[in-house]
Amino acid sequence: MYTISPKQEKKENSRKMPELKLLPGGKRPSDPINWISELDIGSMFLVKKKNSMLEFQLGLFKLSEKTDKYAIIIHTSSPTEPLFIDPIRFCSVYSLVDVLGIIAPEYPKEEEDTKDTKEEEVSLVDLTKKDTS
Repeated sequence: MYTISPKQEKKENSRKMPELKLLPGGKRPSDPINWISELDIGSMFLVKKKNSMLEFQLGLFKLSEKTDKYAIIIHTSSPTEPLFIDPIRFCSVYSLVDVLGIIAPEYPKEEEDTKDTKEEEVSLVDLTKKDTS
């Protein structure tokens, strides 16, 4: 067993401890588990596939609808075919690069002349109810 004399112990205790500092940089904070839930409907966003060999390649999507369990996104390369996705699994594969903006959702306009269509329906009904006696 190794013993330390009182002089050596005093000498050891008298040494200055180095001042510790944090170095800037390092690993960036990880993405939230479900970052899609934080986006607004109509958001256009860029994503990057995590751990991809093609780190320069980004994907452009639009968020069409969302709930807690699923989301509907539209890839800009095929805007007519929406993708139904599990947001948690999507966020585990892709990281959010940037939100470019929000495009208001388009809803079909209802016809303002509903009175005209009702009159046409009534006239058709009247024609079918003619007495044949």
